[in-house]
Amino acid sequence: MNKISLTIHYCQDALQLNDACTLLPQNMLGLVYTPHHSGFVHYREGQLIGENEHPISMQSVYEVRFFSPDFEMRWLHKDAGKGQVVCLGKVPATIQAWPTETLADLTAIPNRYLLWGQQSNKHSYKPGWSLLAEARIGRLPVPLENLSVNSSVHLHTCEYIGMAPGLAGAHGNRAVVEECWIELKESRQ
Repeated sequence: MNKISLTIHYCQDALQLNDACTLLPQNMLGLVYTPHHSGFVHYREGQLIGENEHPISMQSVYEVRFFSPDFEMRWLHKDAGKGQVVCLGKVPATIQAWPTETLADLTAIPNRYLLWGQQSNKHSYKPGWSLLAEARIGRLPVPLENLSVNSSVHLHTCEYIGMAPGLAGAHGNRAVVEECWIELKESRQ
């Protein structure tokens, strides 16, 4: 297998989420966590927009992970509304000057995770969204339109396998050292 490297860009200073989001392309997909909401959002026109098309307050977010096939940004609240920002992939020019860490000698392995539930009816949930449901789990709105009845959704990712940290790596053991989220895709049964 071909060995590759992955460059991780770190912002030295903690940033407010709204400042970090100004570095994103428009209509970027994310998974957001607040005390009252956990779910997918779009970053659009300077706001986090959920499935109900209402903005989610950036002040209440404690973690968000934006992703696309080319780029990923993670923000984690640390203190006083500011958080750590990490970017991977093809970063915009404004981020290229940030300090970096390069992970070398990696093997990239495509991966996917099945989201709970299935599309249960033939009608769209809301424009641009579908609703996955499972009796024991509940409902999960996903930002995919026109899913087939009984279809599922996978989160596609890429795992990067490299030398394990510490003594385990010194003995030649390898582990997943990083994982990038890529996209959501319908999966028909």
